[in-house]
Amino acid sequence: MSPAQVFAVEIKQYVGQGLKTLVPRVIGQIKSTSPPPIYKRQWDASSFMKEVETKYSPKAAQIASLILEWATIQTLQIQWGTGRSHASFVPKFNYKGKNRTFFRVWSNATVEICAYEPPFNLEEKKAKLQTRFKSVVGTSISINPYCWYIPFSALNDEIVLRQFLEVLVWAIREIQLS
Repeated sequence: MSPAQVFAVEIKQYVGQGLKTLVPRVIGQIKSTSPPPIYKRQWDASSFMKEVETKYSPKAAQIASLILEWATIQTLQIQWGTGRSHASFVPKFNYKGKNRTFFRVWSNATVEICAYEPPFNLEEKKAKLQTRFKSVVGTSISINPYCWYIPFSALNDEIVLRQFLEVLVWAIREIQLS
């Protein structure tokens, strides 16, 4: 038999100046001392693409799909995110016995570039990588010290998307050669 909780409801009535008010109060309820559970969601290709299409556009979902298809052809291992409200997938590659991450694709129609892996932890190499990305997507890239963000809108053109993927190939090769 499962445990039961018993509650009582007290209802006070206040009357005055032609008004009548009822005020309920729950008796016996114990406040939880633990925070509410955080629910995670396991994303997959179908739910990710649906999320992007719903929140952004069919074109954004198409760009995400082309990046996923490219990553699969490159034999990158796809790790699906478990965010409650933000979906992601992370193409990973094996280097020196470890799974490495160079970029992530988010359901907010953004590609996140993780520019901290060697050799991109060196300023000269990081600058070269930044120059390559800027030559493809222009000023739409948002630069932070470790991660850079490129909106799908910068990749709308088929030629730009192809050039972007070529920069990814070059960068992954540079990491593998370091």
